[in-house]
Amino acid sequence: MRVLCIAAIATLFATSALAATTETAEEELASWYYVAQSLTYGGYETEGLSFYANCEYERLSVAVSTSGQSEHNGTALRIQFASGPLRLAIPARLEVSDMEAYAVGDVKSRARFYALFHTGTPITVKVTGADPQPLQLLQLSPRNADTGARQLEAVCPVSRRTDQ
Repeated sequence: MRVLCIAAIATLFATSALAATTETAEEELASWYYVAQSLTYGGYETEGLSFYANCEYERLSVAVSTSGQSEHNGTALRIQFASGPLRLAIPARLEVSDMEAYAVGDVKSRARFYALFHTGTPITVKVTGADPQPLQLLQLSPRNADTGARQLEAVCPVSRRTDQ
């Protein structure tokens, strides 16, 4: 009986160590990527794209993977960003397809948005709706964030007149 308990404890430690190693490996795969006017986080190696920012027709929009059902399509949401001492909130709406749901919003203050990526600290992204409980809470690695944001800013610059 005692040998069985020790074996069970050893198995538990080995399993938790494997889970920690897997989580670390997954975190290492997650990074920021810039491709053709889009800055994305995540990828096929992780669980898909959890975040993307896109510049199209001089408009900068963001999308954050979240939970949602088709009957709530168009529901008002808020995307909140934090990195180091910086904060930014963006009004958003829920967009649901048959396979995924995203909180989508337009960035009005590009200078503040880009500054989030230059702190060297993780970027926290929270999606909230009418219920104060967050629909999504992400902690995104700062790895490649600075470089990707600079590339996005080159095609979608901060307006000198309005800081937008």
